[in-house]
Amino acid sequence: MYQVEMIQSHLNAQGYLILETELPYIQSVLCAITNAQTSLNYFPHLNAVVPITVFDKEVING
Repeated sequence: MYQVEMIQSHLNAQGYLILETELPYIQSVLCAITNAQTSLNYFPHLNAVVPITVFDKEVING
């Protein structure tokens, strides 16, 4: 998806100094963001409803 050279050139154009060892992590984060956005495109109302959570009283009281 995101090529390391493209990431490096965009960040350098904005004046950021990037270490070579950081690029795989940045690439991973960008891919995760893209995957999350893709899921929301297919299910736009996914987070519109708050799920109901039921807790066990014994767990809360300890």
